[in-house]
Amino acid sequence: MEITSNRARELLNQRGLHLLAEAGHGGSARVDPLKALGAADIPMGEFWNHRKNWVTKEAACAAHIYGKQIVNAEAFTGWQNWQDGPAGYKRLLDIALCAGLNQVTFHTFAHNPPEAGLPGYAYHAGEHFNVNSTWWHQAGPMVEDMSRCCHLLQQGLFVADVCAYYGDNAPNLVPARRIAPTIESQWSKDKCAHCGRPKPVDLDSLGYSYDYDYINEDVILNRMKFQDGKFVFPDGMS
Repeated sequence: MEITSNRARELLNQRGLHLLAEAGHGGSARVDPLKALGAADIPMGEFWNHRKNWVTKEAACAAHIYGKQIVNAEAFTGWQNWQDGPAGYKRLLDIALCAGLNQVTFHTFAHNPPEAGLPGYAYHAGEHFNVNSTWWHQAGPMVEDMSRCCHLLQQGLFVADVCAYYGDNAPNLVPARRIAPTIESQWSKDKCAHCGRPKPVDLDSLGYSYDYDYINEDVILNRMKFQDGKFVFPDGMS
């Protein structure tokens, strides 16, 4: 995975492009997701509307420990089909921002030429956020707020209290800290609220006043040093 992804990234970078990859544990864990996400220029997670699918924290951890500035996510996926609007989206986005997101990829924003009519072309999943939304002409403040939040969160370095080693086994995962607020997790608290697999490290005892990153074997061996009482990375993260 590392060889393939790094080679793909090298080829893209040579041509002035970046590799954005939703390479985490998604539907279920199949790899060392931190290593897979760290091989991309831009790690990408996902968060859904009124669904349990939330893996933004995983992409954020990968970005922090591999020295990446951008944390992207497939955003607002679901099957609400025009039922929600800016107020609901802001609620979801705020949770994702707190999990480490700092760049939004709308799922989906279909191109709709005039000949597509109304409501236009729409993918079967997602919020159908596009120029044919009935509130499109009132969407400016919402988009400006999203843009400003993302811009500010792309500055500087994340501040974490704890780094947790999640083991050297694959498949593995970084459990979701929160999921969509409109639903309850179907699994117990010792399981990932997204996929139901056991948490490799249970950090619930930290509470909401502290934050953390998960780290993997690759980062411990190749990027981490101990200096002045802290674990530090080459880009200044500690």
